[in-house]
Amino acid sequence: MPDWARHGPMELWRRRRWPFIAGAIGVLIVLYLITQSVFDSIILLIVLAAVVIVALILVARFAENQGRGPARRAPSQAGRDAQDVWQAALRHLPETFTMAPDRTLLASDVVELRMNPDDLRALGESIDPQLVTSSSADSYRARIAEHGARLAGSGQPMVAMVSDPDLPPGRYRLQPRPVDQPRVPPPAAGADRMPPVGHDDRTMAGDQMTAAQDQLTVADRLPVPPLRLLTGGTVAETTKSGARAGRGGDVELRLPDVPTVSRVHAELTYSDGQWWITNQGRNGLTVNGSPVTSQSPVSDGDVIQWGNRHDALTSRVQVG
Repeated sequence: MPDWARHGPMELWRRRRWPFIAGAIGVLIVLYLITQSVFDSIILLIVLAAVVIVALILVARFAENQGRGPARRAPSQAGRDAQDVWQAALRHLPETFTMAPDRTLLASDVVELRMNPDDLRALGESIDPQLVTSSSADSYRARIAEHGARLAGSGQPMVAMVSDPDLPPGRYRLQPRPVDQPRVPPPAAGADRMPPVGHDDRTMAGDQMTAAQDQLTVADRLPVPPLRLLTGGTVAETTKSGARAGRGGDVELRLPDVPTVSRVHAELTYSDGQWWITNQGRNGLTVNGSPVTSQSPVSDGDVIQWGNRHDALTSRVQVG
């Protein structure tokens, strides 16, 4: 960017006044040779200087309005502030660890990093959102290894970025998600099968019950647990397998009418003791930051983002 557009005419005059003075004397000599009058030469020089100054001011104002001048520097500053908030939160990830009865540290599979919507938007404008997600996960894994912690669940450690309008700019909140009950492994071949106390000769694997004598699975006979989508201040609930979610008027899970949400954005089905979500829209769909290309499981506490844009609508899942 030229100096006259970045600093303005007056600042440029203070920095380079002597070259300007020499140039003005040269122009005055040329005008005198043309007019053969000192008075006329001075008047023409003053008019010419005024025209040049006004033109420089107008061009500098135009450059500022187009984002090339000082008036447009605020977004980059906001992006740097949002990056500071993000980096500070990553440094404090170990504060989400809990102490197990055997005195070992437990780390949740997923930690929500909640930020003000403006900060999250500025972060997405300054750094690619996928890079934010991968870097956050790498930092979380490094903190786990550094403190000798172990994962409480069986998933991959990740940090989910969540927009929270209740947080003021420059602030953040780290919130570990509850870990689902671990699945009980089947007994080894030839081992005696002793039913656990109180389980009525059956082992529990999440919501799926399997008979101890390898009988038929009875999970399909269990009632479908209600699924709720908490979106801002609205709640949509269903117990129907095959329920559709979107902003259309004939869907079972009605979402707010915003540009990133399709009329029928997704279908949620219940099978084998698990809720599943299938993308039906054109705007994209992610669960805990991972794109859904075909079908993906959803559990209690998961975050669904309705669209690929960084400011897309999000919903929290409640099951049961």
